[in-house]
Amino acid sequence: MQSLTSKETRVMKCLWDSEEKITSSEIARRANERYGSDWKLTTVSTFLTHLVNKGFLKMERNGKVYTYEILISEEEYLQYEMERMADFWAGGTSGKLIAALRRGKKISDEDLKGLREMIDELEGAAHNNNSV
Repeated sequence: MQSLTSKETRVMKCLWDSEEKITSSEIARRANERYGSDWKLTTVSTFLTHLVNKGFLKMERNGKVYTYEILISEEEYLQYEMERMADFWAGGTSGKLIAALRRGKKISDEDLKGLREMIDELEGAAHNNNSV
């Protein structure tokens, strides 16, 4: 998987947040509204071409209109980016990354519960791997 530029990420976020396939003009409208951009349709089309070439999207023609199908989910890309950040900033360990995300932020009870469940799952998987 390849990394996305910040502008490509904005385009993908518009697609990921959509309930259905959307056109390039709708992507431009959403990106301009959401991110305060002033992108023309040709600019968005260039970003979409890059995203197709990187394997994130599949372009489909419906008459004169193109729509885009997502090939890499937001969750898959988030996982990729978090692993990349952990490798670069925290020597591959997630503990340092989680600590950095936590510093200065209040963690809700719901987030703490989710973290505890994740730790329990990881401990269970590690225990099962060690006993094989």
